[in-house]
Amino acid sequence: MEGSFSTLGIERRLRARYPVRLPARYRTLDQTETLSGVGLTVNLSSGSLLVTCQHEIKLGIHMEVQVDWPSLLESTIPLQFVTAGRVIRSQQSAFAIEFARYQFRTMRSKPLPKPFAFVQGVPAEL
Repeated sequence: MEGSFSTLGIERRLRARYPVRLPARYRTLDQTETLSGVGLTVNLSSGSLLVTCQHEIKLGIHMEVQVDWPSLLESTIPLQFVTAGRVIRSQQSAFAIEFARYQFRTMRSKPLPKPFAFVQGVPAEL
């Protein structure tokens, strides 16, 4: 029976993840490395967010991510979900940020540019 848990594919995350595909803008907050770009959210939990990206983001770096939220404030005002935190997972074309803080902000009227999906490291317009 030993080792049987690993073969069952048990979810080790403490918080449920929800698939959410929304336009996002990201930027580094560290002064040592300045990167910014646009991408798409992949999934969201109560403590973290996975985002596609145009750059290779280093583990531990502090980032801010702005997500165009699908719900409207008072049925008319666009919202953005804005979070900042540390990168806890990084892949070639995606990173996960753990929330240190977050808030909803009213959004400018101009939407984000259309993001790209990265298929095997090659950008492809969605």
